[in-house]
Amino acid sequence: RGYNLLILDEAHRLPANTFIRFSTVNAKYRIGLSATPWREDHREYLIFALTGHPVGLSWRHFYKLGIIRKPQVKVYILPSTEAKIKKLEELVKLPLKTIIFCDYIDLGKRIANRLGVPFVYGASKDRLKTIEQNLVTVVSRVGDEGISIKDLERTIEVAFLGKSRRQEAQRAFRLLHSTQPDVQHIILMTRAEFEKYHTRLYSLIEKGFRIEVV
Repeated sequence: RGYNLLILDEAHRLPANTFIRFSTVNAKYRIGLSATPWREDHREYLIFALTGHPVGLSWRHFYKLGIIRKPQVKVYILPSTEAKIKKLEELVKLPLKTIIFCDYIDLGKRIANRLGVPFVYGASKDRLKTIEQNLVTVVSRVGDEGISIKDLERTIEVAFLGKSRRQEAQRAFRLLHSTQPDVQHIILMTRAEFEKYHTRLYSLIEKGFRIEVV
């Protein structure tokens, strides 16, 4: 018989061939929620076509009120994947609450074994509990969205989804949930990756984050 209201969280996913079927739900009103309304398939217009006119506050308003703070963002350009892992080993010597993002399961397991820390991915049980209870955790893209770690101090990206601005922003935005005074987002890229996928960083620049490239 239909619904009065349909609320679509993470509405940037709605234009995908699978999720677009939700747009056929019979509803009088619909609301789409997203902090990252970007898509690399150029279907952004469908987010608004299927959910309505965009309404929201500028992020500058939240910065001014002190509700969220900008993380320090640093990109390291390294010669190889092995060099990335060595840089990780160097970084984690500083004991900060850290999530290491790695898209690839085999590489994620390799890094976790090398660092002696857990790897959280699709087959893992108690994912959030594992992240909360460990100082450093390697996490696949299952941690890109929907997790809030209040004592998180650092996120490090070692493997990622191409040019995806959405993923870059979502991973950095995990830090916006943190109550810690100083937070940092670190991205490890090979030179080839930086030349090919640097546009993923535009989502952070658009939000006013200053990026240091080393």
